[in-house]
Formats: sequence, structure tokens, C-alpha cells
Amino acid sequence: MAISINRILSGIIWYDIIVLEVYSMYNKYDIADRIYIARTKKRLKQQDVCKVLGIGQPSYSALETGKRTLNVDELFKLSELLGVSVEWILGTDGNNNFTNEERLEIEKFKRYIKSIREM
Repeated sequence: MAISINRILSGIIWYDIIVLEVYSMYNKYDIADRIYIARTKKRLKQQDVCKVLGIGQPSYSALETGKRTLNVDELFKLSELLGVSVEWILGTDGNNNFTNEERLEIEKFKRYIKSIREM
């Protein structure tokens, strides 16, 4: 089954919006701390992470200090590199304030994104 590029892009844009909304629900400094903790646990240098993310040292440093926010690509790359879940980075790993309805919508959307990636 072919899927149109517009549908894929609208799904990605929708996903960006959801992630950014979730991101803004939590203190960006908590997220910065989680990134720092995960990186140091893996004994990685900032330069190592910069290479994977394709960003400069100042830009990455701003992530770890909460002066800059993550984009969706960076979020997924960090998750994979650091061996932690996206939910853990965002602080939504079971310790959140989502309603049951919101959780269902998030899960539904995760399945949708997964189906797009598998095509």
C-alpha cells in the first residue's frame, strides 16, 4: 500500500507538535538534566554526541543547560545513542499527569508513527 508524502509529512508535523507540547509541559531544565545524566552514565563526551546529532558543541551545550530545546530528530537520536527511552528523556515514563484519554491518544499516535516508519 502506497502512502502519500503529504500524509507522511503531515504525520511528522503532527508528531512534532505533540512532542513540543509534551516538552513544554515539563521543565526544560529537568530534561536537560536527564540528557546530561544519561550521557555521563554512558561515559560519552559532548563531542561524541555532537557528531551523532550533527550539531556543534555550543548548540549541544545549550541543550544540556536548558537554553535550547530539542527537535524531534535530536530526541530520537539521543534516545538511541544514550540507551534511554524518549519517554524517559521527556519525563513521561509513567510519572506524568496525563488523563487516560490523553494517554490513549498518545499511544494511538505512537502506533501511527510506527506504521509509517515500517512502510
